[in-house]
Amino acid sequence: MADIALHYHNATQAGDLLFSDGDISLENPLREALLISLFSDRLAPDQLSAQDKAIGLHIPGNALHATENPRKGWWGDMFGEGLIGSRLWQLQRVIVAQSNTVLLEVEAIIYEALEWLITDNVVVKIDVNATWSHNSAQTIHFSIAAYQPTGPSPENFQFSLAWQDMA
Repeated sequence: MADIALHYHNATQAGDLLFSDGDISLENPLREALLISLFSDRLAPDQLSAQDKAIGLHIPGNALHATENPRKGWWGDMFGEGLIGSRLWQLQRVIVAQSNTVLLEVEAIIYEALEWLITDNVVVKIDVNATWSHNSAQTIHFSIAAYQPTGPSPENFQFSLAWQDMA
């Protein structure tokens, strides 16, 4: 069964529905689950991990500065068992282009966002690899290999993230 097709625009950092001949396009459900899981803004934690601190992330928002650094998230998370989305949005504040530490954090955030796919037995294993773009110091490319229970080889997906503030 196919899902509604989504397209993620790096330039605007927003997703949109895809249409074909005036009708909504359909797409691979696993790809759509990855898009929603990676490019929806997950609620930021109250406390940062050591890895978060190592690359320069800050705790977003508090009562005094809530409008400056919101924790984001989706209101529907309060009704579910887990959080939807990823914390990739937090990396927009990191000004450490070409740092291997940032790549490791991107991979960790992606694993965190996609963990539900393993918990729900949608996939049995996920491999993630993040690299800096050769064309732009402000762009990270990442690949995801998702191993489904029904097949021996993974489905491979490629995504990119570009930050304007990184230098």
